Amino acid sequence: MDNLESHIIPSDIDAEAKFLGSLFLDPELINRTLVEIRPDSFWSIPHKYIYEAMCQLYIDGSPVTPDTVAQLLGTKKELDKTRFEIVGEKHGILKTTAINQLCLLAYRLGISPQRIANFYRRQD
Repeated sequence: MDNLESHIIPSDIDAEAKFLGSLFLDPELINRTLVEIRPDSFWSIPHKYIYEAMCQLYIDGSPVTPDTVAQLLGTKKELDKTRFEIVGEKHGILKTTAINQLCLLAYRLGISPQRIANFYRRQD
C-alpha cells in the first residue's frame, strides 16, 4: 500500500530562495534555466511568482533586480502584499536575497567563513 509521503513533491524553500538569489547575482543564468525550470517547479507560491517575473523581465530585455521584480509583482493582482512577504517564513525573499548577497560579498572580500556564519545566524 502506498503511503502519502511517496506522493508528496520534495521541497526545500531555502534552496529555492538561494536559487532565486543566484539569478539576481547573474541574470544570464535565467537563459539557461528557462527550458528546464518552470514557475510551477517551485514549492513556494511566492517563489513561483518571483521566478515568473524574473523570466518575464529577462525575456523583455529589462534588468532583473530585486527592485524591478518587486515593481512588476506590485502591478500584478495575483500577488498581494501579504503573500509577497511569504507568510510563515522568517524573511521575505528580497530580504533573504540581500542577506545572501552580503554573505557572498563578504566571502569574496576575504572575511572568514566563521564570521560570515555568525552574521548569518544573527539574522534569524
